[in-house]
Amino acid sequence: MEVIFVLIGISLLLAAGFLYIFFRALKSGQFDDAHTPAIRILFEGKGPKAPAASEAGAAHPTVEKTKSNRIPSTKHK
Repeated sequence: MEVIFVLIGISLLLAAGFLYIFFRALKSGQFDDAHTPAIRILFEGKGPKAPAASEAGAAHPTVEKTKSNRIPSTKHK
């Protein structure tokens, strides 16, 4: 029966330690913006160039970028 009290005490200490680490990370700004870094790869760089119309042939038409088909920015204004 004493073992269960020891295990409860250890689990409470462990939970308090994890809670301390979580609040310390929260205070340092670790979780400020979790969405933008995940999609940043979609917007950085120009990526590979599309083949020229003569190389692509009729099967691969070139799509021009317009304002209507661009992905909107997630940055706050």
